Amino acid sequence: MKIAIGIFAYFPWGGLQYDMLNIARELCRRGADVTIYTGSWQEEELPRDIRVEIIETAGLSNHARAVDFACKFHQAASEADIKFAFNRFGGCDFYFAADDCFAAALEKKRGAFFCRHLGRYRVFSRLEREIFSSDSRTHIFYIAPAQKADFQRIYGTDSERFTFLGPGIKTQFVLPDSCRRQACRELLGAAPEETVCLFAAANWRLKGGDRVMTAFARLPEELRFSMRLHFAGGDDKGHAQRLARRLGILDRCVFHGKRQDMENFFQAADILLHPARKEAAGNVIAESLACGVPVILTDICGYASLVEEHSAGIVLHGAFSSAALEEAVRKWHAQKSAFKAQALAAASAIDFHGRARTAADKILASRVCMPPGENAFVRQSREHSPVSNPVCAAQNQNTQPI
Repeated sequence: MKIAIGIFAYFPWGGLQYDMLNIARELCRRGADVTIYTGSWQEEELPRDIRVEIIETAGLSNHARAVDFACKFHQAASEADIKFAFNRFGGCDFYFAADDCFAAALEKKRGAFFCRHLGRYRVFSRLEREIFSSDSRTHIFYIAPAQKADFQRIYGTDSERFTFLGPGIKTQFVLPDSCRRQACRELLGAAPEETVCLFAAANWRLKGGDRVMTAFARLPEELRFSMRLHFAGGDDKGHAQRLARRLGILDRCVFHGKRQDMENFFQAADILLHPARKEAAGNVIAESLACGVPVILTDICGYASLVEEHSAGIVLHGAFSSAALEEAVRKWHAQKSAFKAQALAAASAIDFHGRARTAADKILASRVCMPPGENAFVRQSREHSPVSNPVCAAQNQNTQPI
């Protein structure tokens, strides 16, 4: 079986990218012929076990390049038995819903009426509609219950077209023994009695790094000086340091930048702070629980349900406030032993590694491809040249140029 996978960009620290590569390797292990098509591969070497094809995209904006990528992907993957999209674009047999419902998010956005007329929103709304509308045959892998509810509310998508994928994190994330925990804490420079508070994210602001700092600065001095904030990942270290300096907590913060050894951070951590503004699921939450580390997080995170179900941390409900996060940190600190015990129990109860297996089971069992021309996006991709018109599908629907 020839399987074509489409993803706009690959970089080694991304959660979506990890899921894509993990599922691709599981499919290869079971005998599928897999090719990954991507607009960029931000790693020194291409994988030796999977074919990777780079698609050169055109367009002056992200949404124009997204449409151009989709058109060229369908052309390049015309001989594939199965097409599998990891970003929003139609015409594929399977779609991995790493993002929340775009239309539902737009409803909540200030100025939504005017946003609907902007090129970015028109294009991404159309791309999403191509996947979830009733005339599409795309099967959707979703990773959080709230996603399915939003997609069905907006598009009326049949339940039969959804398959839930549980966590799928790396096997390195395991419960620590005392020797390894001590060694990892020494690597971070943590004193024996110091509380290690971890924030780990590629997108510092989107996942709430500034929220963590602001709440931390509100803590009583005695409590604050018993803790240290460790920031791993992040796309704007300079801004984070400036904010920490302005809040007077720079001496309590350590910035590690992008790391490939995140399992060592969780081995050393006492708590994960993840007050994200947007998080469809949150692999970092599953990684924390797998290592027996409690989590304080916002209720918009897809895996907030895991934390609540196992009482393995504190979920902040409703509109976010620094005072609520500060209070949650205080509550956790006062009951550290109890929260730790619940997180350890969750680590033993949850299957953290089944995502790729479940996806491969469904894909290989389908064996049925989408008939040519069944989806409007496929027709548009064939009928228009992406070189001369990178936003062919949008123009074909009588929209204004992007």
